[in-house]
Amino acid sequence: MNQDTHTKSFRLDGKVAVVTGGGSGIGRAIALRFAANGATVR
Repeated sequence: MNQDTHTKSFRLDGKVAVVTGGGSGIGRAIALRFAANGATVR
């Protein structure tokens, strides 16, 4: 599966994600990816 296919299948429009540790490291990377895919990140 290429990156474009994976990103299209990982849409989070209308979802809310609570990410702990989102200030740095892996938590930050996850928060940014969720937001890039349509989630509201808290």
